[in-house]
Amino acid sequence: MEIKIDPRLPETGKRLLERLKKQEITLQEFLTECAYWALKDGFNEITPHQYPHKPKRAVEFENMSIQERKETDFNRLCNRYPEVKQYYDTCAWVKHSNQSNLSWLQEILSYIPEDDTLSRKRIENRILDFNMIEDGLDKEAEIAKQTFGATETRRQDD
Repeated sequence: MEIKIDPRLPETGKRLLERLKKQEITLQEFLTECAYWALKDGFNEITPHQYPHKPKRAVEFENMSIQERKETDFNRLCNRYPEVKQYYDTCAWVKHSNQSNLSWLQEILSYIPEDDTLSRKRIENRILDFNMIEDGLDKEAEIAKQTFGATETRRQDD
């Protein structure tokens, strides 16, 4: 197997690929080293994106009955209220980005040895952060719901 090393790759990546190419490390060792590299460089930037605030018109649309939604021309609604289209587009981007990052975290976790509990816990905690966002359990909103016995939370400008 011929391994070509991209000159734009960071030095750590070049070094790891060179070691793999010379068969100084196995593929599994290479993947483990890459996982540790990911923990060292850039891990703190991998955080879940928050969903945007839902505009009033989107709330109204979602509160319609199924029949009313069927009768509503969604494209016309988006053309009339661009903030509705922007909201749903941003939600789709956030969901895709968070799911991609969550998948990546799960993959690097699989390469960290079981006995390295500190590194594993660090990744597992970040995975929990992503799961909380995707489950719609924003930490602050959940605390507010529990504190005030609410069933939902809204921003003051609603």
